[in-house]
Amino acid sequence: MYILSKSLSFQRYIKTARASMEKSLERLSSGLRVVRAADDPAGMAVATSLRARLGSRRAAIRNIEDAMAMTMVADSGLAEIAGSLSRLREVSVQAASETIDDTSRGYLDSEAEQILNQLDVTAQSAIYGGNSTLSYPGVDVGLLVDTSGSMTGEILRVKESITDFQDQFLAARYNVKIGLAEYRNTSDNVDNTTLLTDIGDTTLLSDLDDIVITGGGVDPYAALTETTGITNIEGQTDPDRFSFREGTVKVLIVITDSLRQADFLDGTETQADVADWLAEESFQVHAITPPSVSGDYSTITSVTDGDIHDIGNSGGSNISTALDDIAASIIDQLDQAEPRTFQLGIHATDNVVTPFPLDMSVVGLSLDELDLTTTEGAKAALDSIDLAIKDVGEAMGKVGGMLRRLDSAMSTQITSQESETFSLSTIVDLDYAKESTTLAASQIRMSASLAAMTKARALDEEATLRLLSE
Repeated sequence: MYILSKSLSFQRYIKTARASMEKSLERLSSGLRVVRAADDPAGMAVATSLRARLGSRRAAIRNIEDAMAMTMVADSGLAEIAGSLSRLREVSVQAASETIDDTSRGYLDSEAEQILNQLDVTAQSAIYGGNSTLSYPGVDVGLLVDTSGSMTGEILRVKESITDFQDQFLAARYNVKIGLAEYRNTSDNVDNTTLLTDIGDTTLLSDLDDIVITGGGVDPYAALTETTGITNIEGQTDPDRFSFREGTVKVLIVITDSLRQADFLDGTETQADVADWLAEESFQVHAITPPSVSGDYSTITSVTDGDIHDIGNSGGSNISTALDDIAASIIDQLDQAEPRTFQLGIHATDNVVTPFPLDMSVVGLSLDELDLTTTEGAKAALDSIDLAIKDVGEAMGKVGGMLRRLDSAMSTQITSQESETFSLSTIVDLDYAKESTTLAASQIRMSASLAAMTKARALDEEATLRLLSE
């Protein structure tokens, strides 16, 4: 029993030394002091929380970088607009003098118009990630007009109403551009669609005048997919796609008194398929039709957040009202949009409401009625330009303040990230020198235990043989 007891003691010492060696080797190979929860339950809990915070901190830093990029886009745009306004004021001062004749003043008015056009382009181009920073959201509207034989009165109503439709957006300070396409198989018997006026072209009213009414079957689904670029059937009058601007609200208005009479799309697509395609591309579809035709558009308008409007009698008596209702609906949606916020930290409350979008467009700066063709108009323009310069200066102050705040937020996040990384390292990272010493000690104990056990076994054998020989 004595020999057995000593053997068990040696085994225990060897197992302890081996376990210590294995633990040290595991730590040295992983570089971690806390490999599993059993190594340090409290430390593992704290480390898990710190890892989650550090991941969130990295995301917050990326958010701030994106926010800084967006704000700098606005800052650059404002600098360009300020330069345009400075030149515009110079031109207005020249035009206000009676030392020049009307011809020269007309040249100055033309230059002022070009300056304003470029100012608008600058404001509308200050986009980051699809978000406008210096102009209210633009609205691009594509009119899809059925030009089959019964639509003469309806098209006349469209022409009479379209200017008022556009003016509603301008009054609400939203930049709207309108395009026009017709659809019927005698216009293009391959894809049923012909683009007449691209988005923003100035020929809309004359193109409405020039529409030719003829017979022929209609496929509004082909017109919807062709003008949006969802499909690209090689037709007789290509291209058929509207040039929608980046970052705008994209609206399609179908005006017809007829059911879908033909199918120019490939495959077996349904109204639901067309609706899903349009919704995926963020198009909003409205239809102005008789109630008897509305079934061809109920799914499409519903899925794309549009609506169906009654076209009225055979002459389209309700078209003006329908267009007014569509404009009011879109403006209401835009007005109710939540202000943009930047998430600058790891907590739900670590956000800031941005000043974007700032309306630095010609309409937003109230410069859309400048007239430098007379001295009186030029003098009035100076007052308007001064107010616009003041507005731009205030906008620069807001943008500059936002950049300073973002700089401060970035510094805070980086400092916190450094502190939390150090804390995590202190908890879980391995002290290689200390662990190497522990491993060496375990190896020595292991060797000593094995040597002692071997020596003890030899002594026990010698003692046993001596007893047996006596």
